[in-house]
Amino acid sequence: MLIFRSDGLRKPARIIGEVTRLAAAAHYPAPDLLKTLFRATYQYARAVFGVTDVVIEVNPRHAGYYRRKLGFAQAGALRTCPRVEAPAILLHRTLGNFRF
Repeated sequence: MLIFRSDGLRKPARIIGEVTRLAAAAHYPAPDLLKTLFRATYQYARAVFGVTDVVIEVNPRHAGYYRRKLGFAQAGALRTCPRVEAPAILLHRTLGNFRF
């Protein structure tokens, strides 16, 4: 998780965390494992770093899942992620009301 302070991106009192490069072995049930990874990441980020908001960059095909299951909203335009040479969308959500 990358942690940085927002410089006008949001409100100055906000601390933004970016979840990146989550991966799991193919034989694990992805939805349950993903929820567990996000829950642990959010709890840690909030408790240790005071993170108030989280952003993730995902393939547009997966954005609907993150919106429905984890409460994310689109925060950026469609672009190409140079790391993987694939389309990507930035999603955002606050941690204040995060529930699973």
